[in-house]
Amino acid sequence: HIDDLPLFAPKQAILEVLAGLESLFLDDQIEGEFEFSGDVMVRLHDETYPARLYTEQRGGRSRLRFSRSDLDAMIEAAEIDLSSEQVELISLYPLRVPTLLDITRRARSFSKEIFPDDFYLRDALRHVSWSYLLTREFGSEFALEVTDAQETRLGNTPNERVMDFHNNAVGRRLAMAGTGWRQLPLVVKQDSDVIRHPDEVDSRTDLLH
Repeated sequence: HIDDLPLFAPKQAILEVLAGLESLFLDDQIEGEFEFSGDVMVRLHDETYPARLYTEQRGGRSRLRFSRSDLDAMIEAAEIDLSSEQVELISLYPLRVPTLLDITRRARSFSKEIFPDDFYLRDALRHVSWSYLLTREFGSEFALEVTDAQETRLGNTPNERVMDFHNNAVGRRLAMAGTGWRQLPLVVKQDSDVIRHPDEVDSRTDLLH
């Protein structure tokens, strides 16, 4: 449904509808009132999951959304633990959800594969590679929002949180510098810019200012 659709000029009306849909699906939003809803199948690792995709009106714009229940079901199926703030953020970008969940799983499995026996090295690589992939796919601003939202979760010590924020920033910088994916483990293991253990935080003021 679009405001002021020229019903007496059907060809023009069809072109306006298609233009609106293109804008909606490329940018996740469109100026003005544009209503769309439909059932979609979301593919996650060779499995498909049904979801309802619809528009929501916010500040004179129409944005695509998944329902929270559908989004929660997809996150559970992907076996990923996200904070409430992250879920709310990615619900605003439904077309990014499959790729974002895939990136999150890829970073987790990659870090386990490379550092299976060292928890903190594995954690450092997970944050660096996750932020790196998000930046490469969606840009540094979106990567910053998603990774910062992760740190709102309870459970981490202050030093662990500082370490994660810092290593997320390292991942963004590496992506923007064009560093190769397979170079990341070596960077995490050897580069002085990476924080590899929470105990390093208090002595690394050179990196934190």
